[in-house]
Amino acid sequence: MRRIWLSVWVVVSIVAFGPANATASSKIAFQSSRDGNNEIYRMEVDGSDQIRVTYHGDADLVPDYSPDGTRIAFASVRDDNLEIYVSNADGSNPVRLTTDPATDTAPDWSPDGTRIAFHSFRDGNYDIYIVNADGSGTPANITQHPAADTWASWSPDGSQIALASDRTGDLEIHVVDVNTLADTQITNNPGVGQQAAYDNRPAWSPDGNQIAFTSWRTFDFEIWVIDVNGANPTNLTNHPGIDDSAEWSPDGRQVAFQSGRDGNQEVYVMEADGSNPVNVSNDPGGDSGPSWTAGSVRIAFESARNGALDIYTMRGDGSDQMNVTNLATTDRDPQISPDGTKIAFVSWRNAVEEIYTANMDGSNPTRLTFSGFQWAVSPTWSPDGSQIAFNSSEALGPPDIYRINATDGSSRINLTNFPAFDDYPSWSPDGSRIAFQSDRDGQ
Repeated sequence: MRRIWLSVWVVVSIVAFGPANATASSKIAFQSSRDGNNEIYRMEVDGSDQIRVTYHGDADLVPDYSPDGTRIAFASVRDDNLEIYVSNADGSNPVRLTTDPATDTAPDWSPDGTRIAFHSFRDGNYDIYIVNADGSGTPANITQHPAADTWASWSPDGSQIALASDRTGDLEIHVVDVNTLADTQITNNPGVGQQAAYDNRPAWSPDGNQIAFTSWRTFDFEIWVIDVNGANPTNLTNHPGIDDSAEWSPDGRQVAFQSGRDGNQEVYVMEADGSNPVNVSNDPGGDSGPSWTAGSVRIAFESARNGALDIYTMRGDGSDQMNVTNLATTDRDPQISPDGTKIAFVSWRNAVEEIYTANMDGSNPTRLTFSGFQWAVSPTWSPDGSQIAFNSSEALGPPDIYRINATDGSSRINLTNFPAFDDYPSWSPDGSRIAFQSDRDGQ
């Protein structure tokens, strides 16, 4: 029964995963199948400014923002096996952290951003592991128990991890000390089959006093909250329909979760007491797996809502939605300049993918690259807004990383000039270096 139930849960999770931590001005990352494949998206807390972050033919799942909001950890099968990856918050520079033939999934950042907890089947059953966020070292098994231990959630001080485990015969919430590995059972609702509570997917509150979790104890999956000492279990959602995967806002005032209550899997946000649940993703595709991060600006996104892929912008409250390119050809991959006055993007308007810039309202579109029958993609602004890095292939060979003047495309320089596939440039904050992805080492 244990392994069968977990298999079913994994399928349910792929369709609808849960949120992760924020304030009213934060962003939420989530997974969605709205474009035919599970990908990572981000949006404002009110559901506006929905932007696709990952673009890959294989499923990208369970995103989790780093504490500083600059990176996203997620699970992906892009290398034919479910592994843990980390990318920049805009989806650039994805780096694979785990390399085991068993399932590695459900990443959760440590509060200091140096480590990531996840659950894995690599030792023949599900255990909680911790890996360095830069991929160095060997993942450490911190549960080491023959039962199924899943869904790690760090305590705010980083000393403990809450998890779901069936080590007592039914799925309950436990807390494990990261250093001593001492285990404490928090919930206790024994049962068999449909009578079991299936307490799972814990999420630690920012103040460290409570744990939110999903439970079947009312014979319907609901979001519950309980004190860390096991007292005061409270049903927050209490609604017919599957409510799952709670995540606290960083200030602890709101909880995001996923629900099928309106006939379609969506991301909702409610007050911490369960009041005022609001559908914030609101799309016909399956939306799930939100993760909060602090900060909010006007954001550009791409959409095919009018038949062609165009660049749009919105205010943080979802108002003032504007199609800024509005052409029959494809315009994609928008990147707002550091000062917020311009957008760099990729366009097919001259029959080949090239880099353009335009004012925020779409006026004054300027073509910066002229790659002929080749292409130029993945634009990214330097921190001072004076240059744009991108990748391009000029001689029927693999792409290299280039740099140009952001005003007119002048001073084009090939920065990598290597016979390998160099892609996804990302500037360092001081503008002195550029990180990029490459297969020059054979992978």
